[in-house]
Amino acid sequence: MSKQRPSGNSREIHAVSLNKYALFFEKTKNIPGIKIVPSKPASDNDLLLAHSKQWLRRLKLNDLTKMEEEQLSIPNSKLLISRSWKFAGASIAAALNSLECGLGISAIGGGHHAKFNTGEGFCPVNDIAIAIKKIRKENKIKKVLIVDLDAHQGNGTAEIFHNDKNIFTYSAHQQFGYPEKRERSSLDIEFPPNIEDEQYLEVIQETLPEIFKKSNFDMAFYIAGADIYAHDLLGDMKVSMAGIQKRDAFVFKILKDLKIPIVLAFAGGYAKNIDDTAKIYFNTVKEALKSFPLFNKKIHF
Repeated sequence: MSKQRPSGNSREIHAVSLNKYALFFEKTKNIPGIKIVPSKPASDNDLLLAHSKQWLRRLKLNDLTKMEEEQLSIPNSKLLISRSWKFAGASIAAALNSLECGLGISAIGGGHHAKFNTGEGFCPVNDIAIAIKKIRKENKIKKVLIVDLDAHQGNGTAEIFHNDKNIFTYSAHQQFGYPEKRERSSLDIEFPPNIEDEQYLEVIQETLPEIFKKSNFDMAFYIAGADIYAHDLLGDMKVSMAGIQKRDAFVFKILKDLKIPIVLAFAGGYAKNIDDTAKIYFNTVKEALKSFPLFNKKIHF
């Protein structure tokens, strides 16, 4: 079983997968009232809430070393690194929106591999950590739950919040593969290769509710990775599209019952057929709309 970081081939897969956003936005036209909202870029000070001055300087120089390129596995990094501020801005906007109507959606958010002093695995910045720290700095929230159901461990988020007792990081991911070096989340669930719908859903339904017995939260971030899909090129799981939709329905129902603001980010998704990833994202939004009828239908990017 491969335990290597994303290869040159995965960089090519990621480059092609970026087309999923245009396909997803096209599908959202079928939902009355949906608004795709361009977000204001985050500030340098916002990024510094979760990242070091050294990494901010590297981002600003936009001239990564070969090792940094390999860690990020991002093709055309000179084009994408400069968008780091926008990635963070979208998640900040989504978090603020959730305070207004119960739900916020960041279409381009989910940079859960970025650590305090570096970017990793397609993630130049950790927009999740930046948004949480900014909203918390403004005294709008204190305790936050992160439900990370991407196929790959949210190692960057776990590292950034490692000593923060007010942040609970729940990461349910594949046992092998990327990232090679794991961090310790508040709770890590590791799935064996080729896990299918029934077993996957059973574990999520058993473990997630237990968290809420331990603490009251002021906000929750849901990282709804599409790369657990059976036909994903970078995942090692075999969950069907219908299974993912059932996952989302369960998560949204249980988060709705908490009566706290929810922030949704899509994170990974690299299906062989790009339209499948866009459809999974679209289905996630449809499930969110069922649970949050007061949502103002703004999707930030």
